[in-house]
Amino acid sequence: MIQNQQMTDLCDILAFTKPQWDRIHHRFTNHPYLGSLGALYDHQYAQHFSEIHLDIIVEDAARDYQDLQLRFNVFQRPNNSDYNLIKNRAGRLIACSNTGNDHWEYDRVGIAKDVPLIFEMKIRKWSGEKIRKRIKNGKAILEKGSSVANQLRPEIYSRKLAPLENYYDAEVGYALIISRDQYWKVQHLEPDHVAQKFLKNNGMIIPFYTDRHDFKEQVREKVAEFGLKLRK
Repeated sequence: MIQNQQMTDLCDILAFTKPQWDRIHHRFTNHPYLGSLGALYDHQYAQHFSEIHLDIIVEDAARDYQDLQLRFNVFQRPNNSDYNLIKNRAGRLIACSNTGNDHWEYDRVGIAKDVPLIFEMKIRKWSGEKIRKRIKNGKAILEKGSSVANQLRPEIYSRKLAPLENYYDAEVGYALIISRDQYWKVQHLEPDHVAQKFLKNNGMIIPFYTDRHDFKEQVREKVAEFGLKLRK
């Protein structure tokens, strides 16, 4: 992973940024795919709202802070790349291998002064999820669960980095947004913890404006306020 001054400044700008709920609501309901989904579970609304919140804050930062040199939608495929970048129906970026066997989804990808940068929103449990098996090319591969602590392990995040490193033929920055309480937790972990190793390896961790339980409660309130259908 790699950092530059623009990325460091961007992390400071995005830290603790509160959602603009009216803009989130407008984008969600007017999205051709998301707006047509009908009733969703609260965790699904939380995921979509948090990702839209990410879109809004990075786009605002790119507009308001020109020194960041932050750009989006710069995905002209190089001839020598083993991957193609496309968007799914929700508007999230997908890196697909030329063989069609593998694909990876990203919350947002940008370019900060010519350096590719991945943004990932992870408002999840810190730990406690079990290891599971994944079948690849006929072989069973053990992989960690999707908890935040597991996402900080190099064997996990390297899978997200590899397609874009190949695509751009360059090192890639990686910024992970986690809940406020987990961010403070990271500050007091031992140096040999995966989170500290992630930071030492030039990974970036950005604090969300609140903890995950409070966010889910706010999402439930906003779903009711916006008149959206909630699946029980």
